[in-house]
Amino acid sequence: MTFDFSKLALPQATKAQTDPYKIFASLPRLQGAPNDLWSGQSDALSSWHRQRDKTDVLLSLNTGAGKTLVGVLIAKSLCNEGLENVLYVCPTNDLVLQTAAQARAVGIDVTTRIKSKFDNDLFESGKTFCITNYHAVFNGLSGLRRRFFPDAIIFDDAHVAEANMRSAFTLTVKQASHAQLHASLANLFLPGFRELGREGIYRDSFDTARMPQAVLVPPDLVSNVSAQIEAAFVAAQAGSDDDLKYAYEHLKDHFANCAIVVRSGVIELTPPFLPSLALDVFDRKVRRIYLSATLHNKADIVRAFGRSPTVIIEPTNDAGNGERLILTERELIASPIDSSFVGGLKRKHKVLVAVPSYPKAREWESVAKPPQPANFSAELNMFRQSNSGAFVLVNRVDGIDLPHDTCRVMVLDGVPRGESLLERYQFEYLQMRTFAASRIANRLVQLFGRINRGRSDYGAFLIAGRDLNTWLANDKHVAMLPDLLKRQILLGRSVQDGMNVRTLPAVESLLETVISSRPRDQSWLNYYSQFLNAGDVAEEKTERAKRSEERNLEAAKAEAEYAKAIWNRDFQGARTALDTIVADTARADEKLAGWHNLWIGAALHQERDVDQSRLHFVRARGQLGLNLIVSTGPAYVSQISAMPTRRIVSQLIMLTSLGRESFTRQLSRLERDLAPLDGGSPAQMEEAVRLLGETLGFIASRPDNDHGTGPDVLWIDKDDGVLLGLELKTDKLDGSRYSKDDVSQSLDHLSWLSDHSEGANCLGVVLVGPAHGCHDQANPTSELYETGVAQLGSIRDQIVALLRDAYEITSTDRDRFISDAVEGLQLKRLAEVLLSQPLKLSGNSRS
Repeated sequence: MTFDFSKLALPQATKAQTDPYKIFASLPRLQGAPNDLWSGQSDALSSWHRQRDKTDVLLSLNTGAGKTLVGVLIAKSLCNEGLENVLYVCPTNDLVLQTAAQARAVGIDVTTRIKSKFDNDLFESGKTFCITNYHAVFNGLSGLRRRFFPDAIIFDDAHVAEANMRSAFTLTVKQASHAQLHASLANLFLPGFRELGREGIYRDSFDTARMPQAVLVPPDLVSNVSAQIEAAFVAAQAGSDDDLKYAYEHLKDHFANCAIVVRSGVIELTPPFLPSLALDVFDRKVRRIYLSATLHNKADIVRAFGRSPTVIIEPTNDAGNGERLILTERELIASPIDSSFVGGLKRKHKVLVAVPSYPKAREWESVAKPPQPANFSAELNMFRQSNSGAFVLVNRVDGIDLPHDTCRVMVLDGVPRGESLLERYQFEYLQMRTFAASRIANRLVQLFGRINRGRSDYGAFLIAGRDLNTWLANDKHVAMLPDLLKRQILLGRSVQDGMNVRTLPAVESLLETVISSRPRDQSWLNYYSQFLNAGDVAEEKTERAKRSEERNLEAAKAEAEYAKAIWNRDFQGARTALDTIVADTARADEKLAGWHNLWIGAALHQERDVDQSRLHFVRARGQLGLNLIVSTGPAYVSQISAMPTRRIVSQLIMLTSLGRESFTRQLSRLERDLAPLDGGSPAQMEEAVRLLGETLGFIASRPDNDHGTGPDVLWIDKDDGVLLGLELKTDKLDGSRYSKDDVSQSLDHLSWLSDHSEGANCLGVVLVGPAHGCHDQANPTSELYETGVAQLGSIRDQIVALLRDAYEITSTDRDRFISDAVEGLQLKRLAEVLLSQPLKLSGNSRS
């Protein structure tokens, strides 16, 4: 047989298309595939293509606006460019399968990886990208990342990915499954709590018969026993335990830098801030694309990945702007939205019920039981195909798409929270509400998108449970949500108020009109459209939310740098990263600043600067409250037979016991942070007044900033059992008068203080500012006073001078000098000056 090779065709050199829009245009027109891209998708792809070489790009699209298709087209484009091992990462296996199905539906071949198995060899042979989950990429033993290190990686649902990233760095030791390891760790910490006089609270935290208070092991105690923690895990063979080995690989050699939380038979070990920047994926030059819902606050993206996007693409479009009617239980009269009501509702409508925990899910068992994890996808598909019924979603905000007639009614019962003990400790016991609010807002955006997936979609949302109703009633929280969702919440309020929807039968009737009527009710559609064009949250609340978000973002960047530095044992670099922003953070969120001070102290402790570390622990406790258990006394106190009983004395002795360099640095910082008492923005002034109270040994907080109600600043002198509210009016003109509204607001503060006194005697509320007297239409009581800000500046100068003098006195005489000098700084004594001028009518109508 003769072979004539001249008849064979030679290969034609072709360059693969990299423009994602042109890639879409070249795909086969398969049945069910979209004919064209929406304008928002097209704009997003074009903008990305122009900047495709950037390393950190955020693409933000409305929920339901087709960001998955955008993501797979970008992944295909990167493969066509020649980048190797392109990964598309999803939060759950269900989403991996959904994303793969969507890619294949438009004619893009993909590989999936679930449970360490590829479903084909296309990715391994370099022909396409791989869709997988966060755990596969970021667990400590990731074979995928080791064998197929990516040139590019796409993160889906990046705005809620912090929980997925944290799980990779979290060891959960349960008494039920790891009894010996649990006991070894519990016994390690017991002597430290005993020394702090908190042994009882620590022992109670292990009670499995109830839900006791969660306890954070003091960071210095963790550092002191870190080698023994390591030994306990080695003895438990954690490196070969399927429940422990993945996170253990990350945390081994880093236990000294972990936050350890104990509660009800569980011990959780996890970094206080995620060390994502210490991972090769974020440290090396990799193209990273973050797919996100439309959000105001980008801080959680930084907290998850460590990187702040250098390019943000947010196309303006209305795709995904589904129609929502949001009704709250809070507006109903003694009529809870509960299982009894929804049990009847599910006979007419398909209902999705979202709850934050399995204990909460038990309250809905008469309606539906949540599926077991192995049956989740199958039972969800059965619900999709049914004509009625209910499905319960537990602590899950993503991966569930029920558009159009697959579900029109959703019940949200409870504020969506994370599963980690650390997050619950921060939110529930340290009351870090402002910090929590941005994360809750992001999760709510996801939840509202579960049954509302496009511009032509519509649905009703019923808000159950006191905590979520209260959260959504606060305009400061609503201002954190995307503009459309804000207006839809306001619309719901207007409908319930204006149409007197106060009972469950009225709710059911309204659902029939808005959801079930065919053709759809035109008056509702007209009102909906007109309201959205007019309604908005008060500009003041929106601007305040924006300022808070900006500081929150800067705080998140500093946290990422802290985590990277301390992971690399650069303790000075770690504390410096937080120390440079902690004062600014405190102006927006004193609780978050307290969390920062706690871990600045932890870094100082590892530098062996114990006294300075405890000074930061004192600050942290002052900002976070008494639920925080930390070491607050001087490490070495000579010539003192017993610790002083007054808080201010022990604090000043600790400060003046530092070496000269450390003392000078701390005093300079105190003067800097109190400088706004001479003039500053309202937020700067409020934080300076709070800090002044803390320096004086009081429990000092900012209720209005933290809770949205109460005076600007609250001082509580625990030693004498008295408290004082301070309302800052420093923006008043000199010589003006306090208005009727100013006085009315202060009277409300008195009522709030009465409800939150915790047994302390309220001395009153003092208005601090340049004004004198009040409007003749006001009605001040004998518990309202006025003073100038100069009085507070004088107290600051007194305590700074005291510190300078005390430091120059010999250590043998210093404690007695301080004890004598602070006699005039008790709150009762200071009140003699601050409350010397009662607020009275001026007889002048200027305000």
